[in-house]
Amino acid sequence: MVKGQIPTGVKAISILFYIEAVMFGIIMGLISFFTFLIIRKPLVTNIPELPEIALTPIPALDTFSQVIILTGIFFIGLGILYFFIGRGLWKGHKWARITAIIFTSLGILLGVISVVTSSVQGIVNTGYFIIDIIEMIVKLVVVGYLIFSSKVKAVFS
Repeated sequence: MVKGQIPTGVKAISILFYIEAVMFGIIMGLISFFTFLIIRKPLVTNIPELPEIALTPIPALDTFSQVIILTGIFFIGLGILYFFIGRGLWKGHKWARITAIIFTSLGILLGVISVVTSSVQGIVNTGYFIIDIIEMIVKLVVVGYLIFSSKVKAVFS
């Protein structure tokens, strides 16, 4: 295989990273943003008889709002990172392959932790459990392909 030709499997993995970029960056960012707006919006604002204390912000909600905003910023940053990993894979950059292996391996580890903790605590939702298992299998295939495929090694060397 010529060094410039990106294998179809790598392009498919790149598309998976683009999809995750959208999920993390846009969807989770928007969920965090709208959650922040809902929390910050005063429930009652135009009643003059209400004492001033009723309109004072609750400190716990302020802290929670800050956590929501930081979570949104984190997911938007993660989405941007996943976009560039996908783009790097598509273009055959060695750093993207290494980063994809690391992040996908971390995803496998988090999946195992999720399955084990939910099983130990007895909170096994069959639907989520099956999705977690399928997701881990896909990630194992991705990591195995990126590490062991001779075509991939040739392109990213």
